[in-house]
Amino acid sequence: MALKSLQNLPPEKRTKALPAVTAGILKRLLSQARNDEPTPSSPPHMPERVEAPPPPPALDTCDDEELERLRCSHRVGWAPKELPPPQDGVEAFGDDPWFAQLEVREALAEAVEAHHGSFKILVGDPAAEIARICPSEGSAPLKSGAVLRLGGANGGFGEPDVAYAYRQLSRALHPDKNPDHPHAGEAFRRLKEAQDELKQSLEQQRNVLRGFSALFRVKDEGELQMKRPQCALLAEASRLLGAVLALTPQGFVPPGALQRANAFLRLPEGTWAWSTASTEALLAQWRDEKGQLLEAFTEPVLRNAYDCAPKRYRAQFLCLLARAAQLESDASDGCVRRTWSKVFEMFPEIQLWQELRQLILKKRQVHGRRPKRGAHGLVKMGEADWSSWAKRWRKLILAVLPSGEEEAAAWSDPELRKLCAALWRDFADPLEKEDGEDAATARRCLNLFRAESRKSSDVECQQGAAPAEWAFVPASDLLLLLGEGFVGVTLEGVFAAGDGARRARLAFASAIFRTMM
Repeated sequence: MALKSLQNLPPEKRTKALPAVTAGILKRLLSQARNDEPTPSSPPHMPERVEAPPPPPALDTCDDEELERLRCSHRVGWAPKELPPPQDGVEAFGDDPWFAQLEVREALAEAVEAHHGSFKILVGDPAAEIARICPSEGSAPLKSGAVLRLGGANGGFGEPDVAYAYRQLSRALHPDKNPDHPHAGEAFRRLKEAQDELKQSLEQQRNVLRGFSALFRVKDEGELQMKRPQCALLAEASRLLGAVLALTPQGFVPPGALQRANAFLRLPEGTWAWSTASTEALLAQWRDEKGQLLEAFTEPVLRNAYDCAPKRYRAQFLCLLARAAQLESDASDGCVRRTWSKVFEMFPEIQLWQELRQLILKKRQVHGRRPKRGAHGLVKMGEADWSSWAKRWRKLILAVLPSGEEEAAAWSDPELRKLCAALWRDFADPLEKEDGEDAATARRCLNLFRAESRKSSDVECQQGAAPAEWAFVPASDLLLLLGEGFVGVTLEGVFAAGDGARRARLAFASAIFRTMM
């Protein structure tokens, strides 16, 4: 203000007054610096300084009661959120985007929280525990999670769980308490190493989780999911795979279906695949030759997250991975990036699903016939190549699925789920009764998809529903394989394009009745 007032003075008076004004300004600035006062030009609504929350207590110094409180803020008997019961004896179908449903992820996190509220490590005989941690020569050493009895069926773990497990085991296995056992010191050191490794893996899991989440326009992970990040990490990895597949037309996709899929991305039901960049940028990043996104699927921390997840989501994850590799192979004359070999090494169960997929391919064609191969060496089935079993199901698929030019069926569609559950059983049940090498291989592969009881760490029986027979049905692969030439899958859902003629959908029961006539 003083400098502005000088501009209104005559030149002679301005020259005389300038030194005094300058000295006054310097004096005021020095005074403000000494007193640490805000300058007059500071914003009038400067936000108040917020004190940072106190750091969490060091887990090593917590007593048992405080550590128990940090492990689980909810007590024994607390009921987590409920999930819908299995439908048609199946827990999950196809490309159902469970990973984008907040209520599902919260329910899973709360189920794990409730499980840890009642989870106790009962230390057995010290000699037996030492032998377990330090196996004899020739035996595979235990991984860190197995050493501390964490992960797997427990549904995940966090730092308080690691500290609790280490405290319980180290008290019983301390060398001072087992002076006569020659391997007590080695077991005690292995406990400490396992604790440090699991703590480090938790930070790595959260970093990978943040990296996956940053690809999409999703809210930050909740505190409960970050506390034990394993299930959230598998969810975001599945989101990436699901988005890559959903944004890449699969099967026979007519122009109308493709336009609707692009518009569906802007609707609430489709925003789960909406990336922070453009769709083209996300797909280009996924297909990049350096494979940085694909490299994340070779990380041991993702494998650990996979092992901690419910079986239905593990099975879906494997099928998504295998189909992403198959799409890349189909588009590149059978070639895929080298990183895929590391992915298959990290998840060897994919091989079991691929063997089962080959049995589906074998059953869909007439025995003894060799279908012709089209572009890129892909099998091109002719009408005479389909087996009678496949022809019957192709009629049912065409009758139950909507026309691609008009709409698509979401994976939650009841008639679609009935169709896929019946188709899967019609394929899987005979394998249980057959003999021979193929049948034995098939039964081993089918175990990937059979339901398992996870007791309190899961939510499968919370609503009193009958136990499911199957944890997951690979409906997308079934429909694409048996509906080759007319089935398509997009972000919107699944449909049967057919000959382009308008037709009304049939309920699954009505479709069966019509095909029998």
